[in-house]
Amino acid sequence: VSTSLSTLEADTIAFVKQKMSNVDSMVKNYECQVYEGDSKGAKTGAPADAGFGEYIVVQIDCEYKPFFPNFLFLNNTLKLSSKALMFSEAN
Repeated sequence: VSTSLSTLEADTIAFVKQKMSNVDSMVKNYECQVYEGDSKGAKTGAPADAGFGEYIVVQIDCEYKPFFPNFLFLNNTLKLSSKALMFSEAN
């Protein structure tokens, strides 16, 4: 990930949304965040501030409503969260 672009955060969010194939519109409370993080994915700053070899994190959170919530005694909604960590090229 290169930090030299001023549109780093917006471009990353748009790329994730494209790869999600419109699933973001089918779940509740969809949120995609891009930030500088530590090795465990905890937020430490803005993504453009990440130096060479530091982590940039993409985190997606949403609430999913199963089609058959009573099957296997699932809750009516499931809170899902996913993080991807990548090294910054810091160009």
